[in-house]
Amino acid sequence: MIGIFSPLPHEMAKVVPYFKGIQKKGEFYLGKYKSLSIAFGSFGMGEEGACHFFSLPILSQLDGILFVGCAGALVEDIKTLDSFLAPPAGFWDGQKIHNASFDRNEEWDSRLSLPQIPSLTSKVLLSSLEEKKNLPSQGFSLVEMENFFLLQEAEKKGFRKPILFLRVILDSLERDLPPFGPNLTVRALFKNFLLFPHKMFWLARFFPKVQKRIAQLVLEFLHTF
Repeated sequence: MIGIFSPLPHEMAKVVPYFKGIQKKGEFYLGKYKSLSIAFGSFGMGEEGACHFFSLPILSQLDGILFVGCAGALVEDIKTLDSFLAPPAGFWDGQKIHNASFDRNEEWDSRLSLPQIPSLTSKVLLSSLEEKKNLPSQGFSLVEMENFFLLQEAEKKGFRKPILFLRVILDSLERDLPPFGPNLTVRALFKNFLLFPHKMFWLARFFPKVQKRIAQLVLEFLHTF
């Protein structure tokens, strides 16, 4: 059984319709893609979400996990919809960067023909150009909020099956995002539209394209089995 999980449910919204025989099992779902058994779902943003994921009982049944989600660019030549295998290589705690190492699985790496870019995990959401540019320059090209913690928890729990980290760029370096999080209420969303109309309209235009790209890559990955 292959696991496919994302921090937020919206990130996988356009791939779920391709799955058949879906059954809800607690906090995740079981289904089929052609003859392949899959488990999928979302686990929440940041460190808390990553820790929660590796407490799920389904782990012992998985033959490997594809983690998918959005990321932000830290360099000018990476743009919205660019896609990468993003093994965790560092963690930004708000004051300094801690390095990480990840033992890649070459057989799984070869299932997606994408460039590999080491990923920087940030403890907090970096949504503005100023926040991104204030990071210490250590050669990182993209930032997200989970990969380092997922790797850390996998090592703690002794999970030795293949893991692949896939990220699609949402915000390029110069693009500011409105503040948002996993528990954004309708009221807060409406407030964001009032305070940041241009940012929200941009997000409404491009996030569906990111969803579509994630779906395309997940299906390409599943076709290799």
